[in-house]
Amino acid sequence: KGGWHLGNRGIGMYGNWLYFETPDCNLVSLNSKDGTERWHKQICDLDKFYTATVAPVVIGNHVIVGVSGDDLDIPGYLESRDPETGDVQWHWSSVPKPGEPGSETWPNAEAMSHGGGMTWEIRHIVAHENVVMTERVDHFLIGDTRIRVPCMGIFELSNGKIAAWRDYWDLKQFEAQIESGAPVGG
Repeated sequence: KGGWHLGNRGIGMYGNWLYFETPDCNLVSLNSKDGTERWHKQICDLDKFYTATVAPVVIGNHVIVGVSGDDLDIPGYLESRDPETGDVQWHWSSVPKPGEPGSETWPNAEAMSHGGGMTWEIRHIVAHENVVMTERVDHFLIGDTRIRVPCMGIFELSNGKIAAWRDYWDLKQFEAQIESGAPVGG
């Protein structure tokens, strides 16, 4: 089962409410004034070997959560959760399903089912209106080689969904990790 990782990479805040993920795949919301639990919602499936340790990111009225578990050959995803209820507002998979845009770039459905890594590890984030900038580390598993790519991304939201996305990263660093079989810097 998943959920064996100990740790948490931080919290998100919305008004007087605090949000964090638990290694056993829950998003928890607490009242920051007295620490009482408002709700908790399952965000991933332990039986599929997912874990959850990523810090939620609050953008407007969206609590963005991601999953972990890339060492176990499963596709990653992001979800937007309602800050009031924890209900899913939208779900985005890092790998398309057959027939979805981008699926034509994969050799076959079997390859798609094994993913392309998890989402990201956010280092810094800033948002202004509907534009979000992230400094993050993307994680990939290519064969037996783990790749860590520091990058900077900008995305624009429209109606609570990602409308445009641009990433900037160093191709040489990526290629060096593939050639050496080890992540640069760790």
